[in-house]
Amino acid sequence: MDENGIEQAFTLRQHYFPNGEDDEQTLARAMWLDKRELKRTEVAVQNAIANLFNKK
Repeated sequence: MDENGIEQAFTLRQHYFPNGEDDEQTLARAMWLDKRELKRTEVAVQNAIANLFNKK
C-alpha cells in the first residue's frame, strides 16, 4: 500500500468521510485534509519543542 497512491486515497477517504462517495472530489478532499492535519501536527510538535527549550 505504501507505493499505491490510489489505494492510499481510498483509505484516507474511508477515514475522513466514512459514508462518502469514491469520486474524484471526495478523494482529493481526503488527501488535502490529511496533508493539512500532518502540517498542523508538525507545527504543534515544533512549538512544543521550542517551548521546552525556552523555559527558564
